[in-house]
Amino acid sequence: AIKVVGKEGLEAAYWYAVNLGKWSRAKGISALLGNKDRVKGVMEHCLALDETFFHGAPHRYFGAYWSLVPVGKDLDKSKQHFDKSLAIAPSYAGTKVL
Repeated sequence: AIKVVGKEGLEAAYWYAVNLGKWSRAKGISALLGNKDRVKGVMEHCLALDETFFHGAPHRYFGAYWSLVPVGKDLDKSKQHFDKSLAIAPSYAGTKVL
């Protein structure tokens, strides 16, 4: 269903994915693994809609995602996404802190 969401739904989709991911981490490994693909799919769609949204947030998310995911961790992908987010919004402190 996320594929039919256009740019007008980007903000809602982004925050849905962020909060589902945070909730899943708080609930434990089974919730995290159960929602990992859903969160990733929504965030990939957000990235495709507008990689510059909220100071490069989709790239910032994947920077964290690839460094924290319990299965399939990829620190090279993580760095690439963090670097892209910083290139989009070099003064946004949230990326630097994360």
